[in-house]
Amino acid sequence: MVVWGDEAMGTIKELRQARGWSPADLASALGVSVATVYNWETDKHEPRASQLRDIARAFGVSMDSIRIPGETNERSRPRCSREKRTSIEYR
Repeated sequence: MVVWGDEAMGTIKELRQARGWSPADLASALGVSVATVYNWETDKHEPRASQLRDIARAFGVSMDSIRIPGETNERSRPRCSREKRTSIEYR
């Protein structure tokens, strides 16, 4: 976890651990299952925008301060280019 100004920045797991919460504590606070928290923390699934907002509120940080594993700083994932598609030949 990193502190930037007055705000902590980190992944969901880092923020959770910094507060001494278990995955069950966070799940209970957010009204989701422990499996959902696990999936977020292991990059199997990403939280929806509404869930990200709730996570930020639970930790007292902004949504921008939550880093999602596997994403760049711009929170963008590489997209497949249409140009890379191969053509299909029909016989």
